[in-house]
Amino acid sequence: TDKYPANSPVAKHGKLQVKGTNIVDVNGEIVQLKGISTHGISWFPECYSESSINSLVDDWGINVLRIASYAENQIKKEKGKDAEWHRTFIDSMVDICEQKGIYCIIDWHTLNDGTGDPWHCINQAKEFFEYMSKKHAGKAHVMYEICNEPNGDISWARIKSYAQEVIDVIVENDPNSIIIVGTP
Repeated sequence: TDKYPANSPVAKHGKLQVKGTNIVDVNGEIVQLKGISTHGISWFPECYSESSINSLVDDWGINVLRIASYAENQIKKEKGKDAEWHRTFIDSMVDICEQKGIYCIIDWHTLNDGTGDPWHCINQAKEFFEYMSKKHAGKAHVMYEICNEPNGDISWARIKSYAQEVIDVIVENDPNSIIIVGTP
């Protein structure tokens, strides 16, 4: 964690892990994450910059940023922003979080138009997390969220089977990171 700014949350706590029902730091001490989630990054990318993250960290005291990338926006290429645009943008946000020493959650946001069922875009999710988990493997500040808002008539069994497939992709590249699985 020596690459993170001194006294920053990541320098202080290191790579987080789950112990029982708690998130703990490298010393086993419980850590409370406090932060915000972006809205869909393709809708308002101008709102997310180094200066806005600086303000959130320095003025609001956040220690985590959830970078929400809506699945359907990548699939439909909303506003001309395709999967590659999303990857590049997320990479830049991960880098800014690293420079500030805060945690980030790379979120594959499932919510609308069929994507409330995470199986709707399993192949795209696996490609997304293959890239993200390779690119950001071993970074102490990175966590993954594989399906934020599954909704509709979606059973836990269906979400769990999806999760098992996507988690395998992430763990292959980044085996020690926290992986969050949304529930209905």
